[in-house]
Amino acid sequence: MKKEKSPSEQLPDIEKRVFKDFFHIQTTKSEQFGKDKVFSPWEWCELKDIKKLRENQPKNKDIYRSVFQYKEKEITSDKAGDLHLDFDAINLDEAKKDAIRILENFKEFYNISPASCEIVFSGKKGIGIVIPKEIFLTCPIPNPHLHYRAIIGFFKSISPTLDFAPAKTRAMWRITNSIHRGSGLYRIQLTFEELVTLSMEEIKELATSPRWVKRTPPVFSKELAGLLQKVMKDKKGFIEVKLSRPGDGDYSSLSPEQRIPKKYRHPVTMGGRHFVYCQLIGTLKTAGASNDEVRGIVKAFNKSYCRPPKSEYEVSKPLDYFLGKGGSKK
Repeated sequence: MKKEKSPSEQLPDIEKRVFKDFFHIQTTKSEQFGKDKVFSPWEWCELKDIKKLRENQPKNKDIYRSVFQYKEKEITSDKAGDLHLDFDAINLDEAKKDAIRILENFKEFYNISPASCEIVFSGKKGIGIVIPKEIFLTCPIPNPHLHYRAIIGFFKSISPTLDFAPAKTRAMWRITNSIHRGSGLYRIQLTFEELVTLSMEEIKELATSPRWVKRTPPVFSKELAGLLQKVMKDKKGFIEVKLSRPGDGDYSSLSPEQRIPKKYRHPVTMGGRHFVYCQLIGTLKTAGASNDEVRGIVKAFNKSYCRPPKSEYEVSKPLDYFLGKGGSKK
């Protein structure tokens, strides 16, 4: 009997991959200061045109590009993109520690050198790691934000400050060496050694001017590509297979309590409830659940497994943050 190749072994060689024809979406400016920023309409352009955007943008502020590259000039087209990991915390030292932990994990278990990743300080309150798409992706895929979100959720267990924000279909990312309008500091690249050895004050000092870091060429990681393939394969039957337990019957007939995934069916005490709410929301959205389903399941989880349960108002906070108010959106 012929042995079936694993998903990672089926992937073509890195030299056969073509990303050069993809377009990028850009937004080029903000019309007013403060938290109510008004962005210009999205514009299609190629990566080579970013330099022109810099020259036309006053004081090099508020230049963003889309996380994903688009095969065609349609938001719904297949996409490819680097894996953006955003570590966001009021205490920057916590974000820094989590970023270091992830890079060490990538090196040990996924054969990804930190020197091939873009490591950045956002200019204000975040550390970012960008894993080049050439390391794990071979072609544009449908809805990559859902799969990337699942991968972020996978690593969030060891790095709690990881943010799901970059895993949205229209997520934006500040262009390297553009200025953060709130702090006046640049979004700069760092080496892994600088991330480990420098204090946040020293990193902020570096961010007073633009800088580039030379990176090593990306090397394909069968391990990370395999994780992506597993996420893509598992997602299709995730709700029917993983959210229901033996004897529960047809998924569509289950109550919200019966739809709680198995791994969440245990008591959660004070101090851990909010974190588990966020994890559960991510799990359900990755599985393809609608916002209404997510709200019902999370509220059932709060009632059945939280000790003590939070109030309706408190449970609604993370739901509104991740899903938007109302809950009727898909």
